Amino acid sequence: QKTQENMLKPLGMWKVRAKRLRNMSIDFLTWDGKEASDLYGIGKYGSDSYKIFYKNEIPDDVQDKELKKYIEAL
Repeated sequence: QKTQENMLKPLGMWKVRAKRLRNMSIDFLTWDGKEASDLYGIGKYGSDSYKIFYKNEIPDDVQDKELKKYIEAL
C-alpha cells in the first residue's frame, strides 16, 4: 500500500487514486467484462472508451469531445 501511494504522490490526490486502484483491482477479479462502469472508479469516459475501443460499439450519448471526434472520423 505504501509503495503504491509513494508512486502516485507526484500525480496529486494520491490517497484517492490509491483507493480507486485497489478497489477497481478487487472488482476486476470477479468482473464479467460486460460494463466497465461496474468497476469501482470507472465513470462515463472510461465506460464509453471501453465500448468504443474494446467492444467495437458506439454509445448513443458520448459526451467527451475527443471521443466524439474519433467517432466522427470512423
